[in-house]
Amino acid sequence: MQELSSHVAKAINTAISSSWAIFVAATVALFLFFYGDSIGLDRQRVDLHFLVDAATFLMVFVIEHTQSREMAALHTKLDAIIRALDADTSTVGIEELSQKEIQDIRDRRRERTPGARARG
Repeated sequence: MQELSSHVAKAINTAISSSWAIFVAATVALFLFFYGDSIGLDRQRVDLHFLVDAATFLMVFVIEHTQSREMAALHTKLDAIIRALDADTSTVGIEELSQKEIQDIRDRRRERTPGARARG
């Protein structure tokens, strides 16, 4: 069950952080702004409140998209550094694993490294 929820959360995150999600959110916001009164929304409430809410709503998608892009770039850079240093490459791509698999790897590494539990 936990693996399924992790998979669903990852799929939702991928969808929300895409460029298309920003476009869809903006389209929905514009539609509601221009046609909200025809579907029963109070026009006076729509104007100011809606613009503030829509800006906040859209910024969530923009921030998520930016963070996702930056994390992908960071992972790529870290993987390149690990390979360039000829270090243990077993953790390259670890971000694609489930949370349980990542925790298992962390636990195994702590067991192999003396004093690792004391440091965190």
